[in-house]
Amino acid sequence: MKTIRLSSLLHSIALLAACLAIMACSSPSRAQTYPPAFSTSASYAIGDQVQLNGNVLRATHAVTPGGFKYDDWELWEVRANTVLVVGVSQTFTTLPLAWAYVKNARIADGAYLHVYISTAHGIFNESFNAPFSLDQGSGADITLTGDTKANINLTFTNSNGLVVDSGHSFGTISNITITGENSYTGITATTGGAIADISNVESSQFGVSVYAFQSGNVHVENTFSATTSGTVFAAGMDGSIVVANGLTINGTGAGTCFYANHNGSIIAESCTVGTGTGTAGFAQGVWAENGGFIDVNSGSINDCTLGCEADFGGRITIRSGSLGRTVHSNGEDMKVFDGGTIDATSAVGNGSNFVGSNDGSYIWTNSG
Repeated sequence: MKTIRLSSLLHSIALLAACLAIMACSSPSRAQTYPPAFSTSASYAIGDQVQLNGNVLRATHAVTPGGFKYDDWELWEVRANTVLVVGVSQTFTTLPLAWAYVKNARIADGAYLHVYISTAHGIFNESFNAPFSLDQGSGADITLTGDTKANINLTFTNSNGLVVDSGHSFGTISNITITGENSYTGITATTGGAIADISNVESSQFGVSVYAFQSGNVHVENTFSATTSGTVFAAGMDGSIVVANGLTINGTGAGTCFYANHNGSIIAESCTVGTGTGTAGFAQGVWAENGGFIDVNSGSINDCTLGCEADFGGRITIRSGSLGRTVHSNGEDMKVFDGGTIDATSAVGNGSNFVGSNDGSYIWTNSG
């Protein structure tokens, strides 16, 4: 009798297990929600995390039930492609507010984060009295871009402009104007910092428009423009700048277009320096000294007081280039001294405007 009861019990258990298995198979699966989705009815403590629009946010303030406010949160993990809009009557009214929101975010491989300045509701002008650091752990996947360069101006007073340093990387800076003062730099990559691309940016009045220093490196598109009585591009202490072929940049009668020293390097082939219309170009179009290197092969250097100068071991190559032949000649096309060298093989110039010294410096040329 006991055996019959036990077998009956086992049979019942088996039937129950089968039913549960069938129910599990027929129930729809649900996605995990950790961290939980943001809820307008919930309260959150500082440090709590939620999901919103596919990304993870972290509370920076105690949050009471109610609507979502960006001021209470920071972007913590970007899992989905994200665009944050800055501008008049936009999500973020200032660039620092937007940057504070993204500063600590980690960006998943395959995702991007755009900080987008919109002028849909008005011209965007913002002033700074300190450098604006673009250092961010996932900065290589971030872009700072505007919709209309002429209507977006970031002004820096008594300060450098945009800076990337300490081994950080940043993606693209595009479609904006930056304005500064002669004693400061506009866009700087230093101490191993890198900027992947500068596109359609106008730099005004800075002493150095783009600066790569102490192993910093920068890539610049040929849509870049600058107005300065100082230096447009400067590279030093193993810093490097690469400019896309075909850049055209005019001078103001003063300053230097390309300058490299102390193992700094600049590559800017097929560039046009000076207008070639007889108006003032630069005091020096291309200047390499103290071990600096500049490649302006196939470039055209016009209207400058001095077209190319290499000294103290500086090196310039302007193979197949043109020196002062467009309309108006340079005061001097090429000058070398104290071990400086210029490779002007197959370049054309005015011939008599080559100046060298018997001190280990040299100019290679096979055409007058």
